[in-house]
Amino acid sequence: PNVDNVHFAGTGRIQIGSSTYVPKNLVWPGSVDTTWDTNNTANWATSPATTPQKFQTFDNVTFGNPAAAGTTAVDLFGSVQPSSVTFMNTAGNDYVISGFNTGIGGLGGVIKDGDGPVTLRAGSSSFTGPIVVNAGRLIASGNKAFGNSSGITIANGAQLDLNGMQPGAIYSFTIGGTAPNGAGIIVNSGVQHFADGGIRDLTLTANASVGNDGSRFDIG
Repeated sequence: PNVDNVHFAGTGRIQIGSSTYVPKNLVWPGSVDTTWDTNNTANWATSPATTPQKFQTFDNVTFGNPAAAGTTAVDLFGSVQPSSVTFMNTAGNDYVISGFNTGIGGLGGVIKDGDGPVTLRAGSSSFTGPIVVNAGRLIASGNKAFGNSSGITIANGAQLDLNGMQPGAIYSFTIGGTAPNGAGIIVNSGVQHFADGGIRDLTLTANASVGNDGSRFDIG
């Protein structure tokens, strides 16, 4: 080899180090700060008691009830690409995921468990996985809050709030049942949307109740 310079010729790829990354299962303790970024801020844990960890692309993340004095306000810096996002928060631990010109990307989806509400406010999400709302209330904030999700399923006893979002033909919804107290399983607490701005693709798994939360949205 040339001592002073390194020269490469031909075609192919040079790999330095292992190409295999094993995703971690991370929990948000909320005790460091509000930042969710990639390979920078060590504000995650593999369990509530472990040394703080950095998020890496493809990690699985879970938001439960944070540690004492922990925060449920999460600020995205740059596009993050988890393999999955799960919310297991109970009432009183209301999460808001925010980001300006950034969002959640990748092939993963979002699972909403626990009866506490979650607001997705990231302005440029692009994730393509499914959204499953098993419990609690999932609230959109902005037309890209749900990325390019392959489908949104809301279970009996859960609720999705469009909050002024225009789903149009982008999203497909699968629903059955009602929200707590017989309320609509899909509601709109924001700006009214008519015709093409409403829900265009809806599948019922059982009788369902929708609407009646202040603002109109059309179906069909």
